[in-house]
Amino acid sequence: MKTIDIFPWSNHFNTEIKIIDEQHKKLVIILNRLATHIAYSDTDDDLNDIFDELIDYTSYHFETEEAIWHKYLPNDELDASHKVVHKTFVDTVLRLKNEQNRESLSELAQEALGFLASWLASHILETDRHMAYIVFAIEDGLDIASAKKYANERMSGSTRLLIDIILSIYSTLSSNTLDLMRELKMRENLKEKLIYQEHYQRALIDNFPFLVWLKDEKSRFLALNQPMAKACGFDLPEEVVGKTDYDIWPKELAKSYRKDDANVLASGESKTVEEPIVTKDGVIWSETYKSPVKVDGKVIGTVGFSRNITSRKELEKNLLQERDLFKHYLNTVEAIIVSLDKEGHINLINRKGCEILGYSEEELIGKLWFDFCLEQPEGMKIIYPLFLKIVSGGLEGSEYFENKIVSKSKKKYLIAWHNAYLLDDDKNIIGTLSSGEDITLLKEQQKHLEHIAHYDTLTSLPNRTLLSDRLKQAMLQTQRDKLFSAVIYLDLDGFKEVNDTYGHNHGDILLKVLSSRIKQILRDVDTIARLGGDEFVIVLYDIKNKEDCFPMLNRILSTIAKPVKSKEITMQVSASAGVSFYSYEDIIDADQLLRQADQAMYQAKLSGKNRFHIFDVQLDKHIRSHHESLEAIEVAIKNREFVMYYQPKVNMRSGKILGLEALVRWEHPLHGLLSPAHFLPTIENHKLSVELGNLIINTVMGQIQKWKQEGHNLVVSINISPMQIQEANFTAKIINLLKNYPEVKTSDFEFEILESSALEDINHVSRIMRECNKIGISFLLDDFGTGYSSLTYLKNLPAKQLKIDQTFVRDMLEDTDDMAILEGIIGLANAFRRDVISEGVENIEQGNMLLRLGCEEAQGYFIAKPMPSQEVMKWINQWTPPAQWQNIVKIPRDDMPLLYAITEHKIWIKDVMAYLKTDTVKYPKLDYKECRFGTWLYTQGVQRYGKKDGFKEVVSQHKKVHENINEIIKQHKSQTLKNIDASIEEIKNYHNDFLKVFNKLIIV
Repeated sequence: MKTIDIFPWSNHFNTEIKIIDEQHKKLVIILNRLATHIAYSDTDDDLNDIFDELIDYTSYHFETEEAIWHKYLPNDELDASHKVVHKTFVDTVLRLKNEQNRESLSELAQEALGFLASWLASHILETDRHMAYIVFAIEDGLDIASAKKYANERMSGSTRLLIDIILSIYSTLSSNTLDLMRELKMRENLKEKLIYQEHYQRALIDNFPFLVWLKDEKSRFLALNQPMAKACGFDLPEEVVGKTDYDIWPKELAKSYRKDDANVLASGESKTVEEPIVTKDGVIWSETYKSPVKVDGKVIGTVGFSRNITSRKELEKNLLQERDLFKHYLNTVEAIIVSLDKEGHINLINRKGCEILGYSEEELIGKLWFDFCLEQPEGMKIIYPLFLKIVSGGLEGSEYFENKIVSKSKKKYLIAWHNAYLLDDDKNIIGTLSSGEDITLLKEQQKHLEHIAHYDTLTSLPNRTLLSDRLKQAMLQTQRDKLFSAVIYLDLDGFKEVNDTYGHNHGDILLKVLSSRIKQILRDVDTIARLGGDEFVIVLYDIKNKEDCFPMLNRILSTIAKPVKSKEITMQVSASAGVSFYSYEDIIDADQLLRQADQAMYQAKLSGKNRFHIFDVQLDKHIRSHHESLEAIEVAIKNREFVMYYQPKVNMRSGKILGLEALVRWEHPLHGLLSPAHFLPTIENHKLSVELGNLIINTVMGQIQKWKQEGHNLVVSINISPMQIQEANFTAKIINLLKNYPEVKTSDFEFEILESSALEDINHVSRIMRECNKIGISFLLDDFGTGYSSLTYLKNLPAKQLKIDQTFVRDMLEDTDDMAILEGIIGLANAFRRDVISEGVENIEQGNMLLRLGCEEAQGYFIAKPMPSQEVMKWINQWTPPAQWQNIVKIPRDDMPLLYAITEHKIWIKDVMAYLKTDTVKYPKLDYKECRFGTWLYTQGVQRYGKKDGFKEVVSQHKKVHENINEIIKQHKSQTLKNIDASIEEIKNYHNDFLKVFNKLIIV
């Protein structure tokens, strides 16, 4: 069918927007094809498709146009009106499409083609071109208003006239072209009818998909189609007419064809055969139908139809090969392959399946799998109903499944199945295909491995792994039931001796017997596990009170203690048991609970064995706290959080600065600056004390060197821990350390050691001290008087100075015993030619007393608090001792009772004031001759100082103090004392007046 352009394209239709012009051309092509169809066809067979294509493409075209117009004319009335025009066009085409069944084709064609040609020409030449001019103007820089004006100018004048002429031509052209196309169509139809009549028979035969031929009774070809001629090796059917099969085919093949023809002619019956045909292109297989041709009841020849079945033959061959291959595969794989229909009957089973089941394939095919091959009653009562639900779609099946099959010999196998569905073309389930692996041995091995993983191989008791799980379960149950559970950690006493004496074999027998005995006395809910060696753990559950488990504990211990006989040998052991309890209120995990029981068992061992010990929570908290503190200190040492403070040591009388004591402090990242009391007790007798000591010595050496470089020579005392002084290589370490500080001399520092630490191994410490003395390092005995203070020890320890502990200094003004100790220490130091220094001087009176006792060197908060190194020089420059210290002289030994006497008086004054504040204090003696000072005054005092100036004034003033205080006490007892605080102030004044008089006696 020729195409006539009802709407020939012209360059006049170009808008110069490429994509729009290309789409316009496409619309013209569709329009011309619509016109051609209407002109040449009397039916509307393909008209809908053309209308749909026209609608779809115009919609696509309109979207393209609208996107361009909207880009340049957003929200403009032209853009909106353009969309209305587009919608009107689509609506009209839809109407024409819908009316094609209601109007004649000619009327519809006239209206449709007239509308389409006129609309398309007008739309392109007028509307789209006008819009294109606006777009180009905007792109050239004009605003919208100017662009519209420019477009209107372009569309006026000669352009407007040309458009009108073209529209008129195309309106007439479309109508004339349509008439012409109809005329041509009529002539074409007439010609086609003639040709059709002429070639009908030939076309029918030649286009038949089979080979077709007609033979006479002598098998000569009378007629045949083109495919048959080609199969015979000729170009045209006419070349074959009159020939026989012998003229065409090889002799044997021709003979077989003639034989088939003769059978048909003789029988008068049709025949179908599959036979090969040899062609120049090779052998093809044909399915041939031969039938007799009868005229007036007489057979006059044969007619044959043959179709090429070579592809089918190849397919059958391939299918046979695939079947053989599949069957070979099924019989080769070491897995059961079985296919079932929807009812569960066996359709297919391979060699492996037959081998395991013990049946032949013939015995199994058609049998109900679930009844014949599975363990009963599970097979039919459980698995078969599930199978029926799955294949009917009522239940989702599992790809993996395990069950047991039963062989002909009744042997059972556990099979792991992988299942798949067999589906028809509509995806309906028509059966299943499954592959199965015998996992019987694997499961047994797995079970054995699980037993090994969770049970002790010797005793078959749960091992540590299973114990952990059982213990966690018991703890959860305890929380739910709000009861107690107990963990008992058992260790056999004397088991090693059994092994060593009788051998490991008898030791194993003992363990198995004891395990069995203990298990027999436990409840089913309880657990006994072997951790290894001779260690067992028992978990007791459902305990209402902790005491409830004590009978069981005793029973366990007595059971273990019973003799065990093996052949002629009798073995006997006991057990130490540690017990930890778990309450539903406790916040603790299973591992901690087990560790607690282990710790308690160790305590039972230490306590004598063959007993149980209950875990002490408070002791454990203390130990854990201690460990945590040690860890924190170790980290602090590594992070160098420890710093040195320095406290000056002075001569109180002269004010001379003797040196400094280095005191360690901890700059804790959370708690700030901590004193030694927070950490030194923790590391006492621990290796960390040595590490910290090494850090301290290093730090102090560095600071001494720095001061010396600045021109300051200060002797620094360094405290040495007991473990540090006990090191055999202590002296060598100090010598090596000094190599790092070349400016530091051994006379620049001295070591302080505690009296108590020196006494731990006096021979070793004495040797270390002498080694250090030889290289110029001096020692001080710190806290002297708190240890044994043995004369022998003092003699053997080469310390140059004794340091009086601050506890004696603190209370010496109020405790004559402390004063006596101070006097004794100072006397010892003088006797052994040792220097003496006192620590803990916190007020001027303490300094006064020490000076009177003969101790001039001291340190303490009244003198200076410990300070960082950077503040030392500032303090040195500002230091001035109290003036009265310079005038105090040492009391002669014979006058020491004066100091004791005045101390007794101070104590009495303190007791009086305490009595006034609270009646609970013991009532003081008020008689001036009966108080302890009065007793001394009127006996020893009169004898030694009675003739000295001022003594009588002391006696008078002492009596006056008593009289005034007696009056205050009298008023207090009669509740007439107006103001206790004011009275106490009066008593202090009386006391101070008395001291002034008494001090004159001392000075004299």
